[in-house]
Amino acid sequence: MIYLYRREDHHMKQDMQVLDKSVNVKADSLIALTCFILMLGSAHFLLKTAQDVVVLTGLGGSLIGVIGLGVASASPEFFTAVFGLKQHSEGISLGTLIGSNITNPLVAMGGGALISTYWVPRPLIYWDLPMETITAALL
Repeated sequence: MIYLYRREDHHMKQDMQVLDKSVNVKADSLIALTCFILMLGSAHFLLKTAQDVVVLTGLGGSLIGVIGLGVASASPEFFTAVFGLKQHSEGISLGTLIGSNITNPLVAMGGGALISTYWVPRPLIYWDLPMETITAALL
């Protein structure tokens, strides 16, 4: 990671000399507002479609929600990794995949734990988790 950071820092300094800053604030604000409205419209369409799928299939809403969130949260990392490989930037692909596979589960489990009313049974805390940790460390 240190090697990638130093190498990328060198490229960033070269690229920053080429970039021009935008001076048209009104045009930039209009583009940002348009993109925000498109994002809200597409989110509404996605949620309406998910609701229709739940009604038509009879599956649980939580199952459809988990699948939708999984696909939505994995897509940016997946496409970043694929485009990084296409441009022969293996470091970007590797960093994206490692970072997303660590961050996404931790954020999802932590967020779920914050809003959940589920309580963890004592045997899981005192027996299962320590044994799983020891087994993983030994392997």
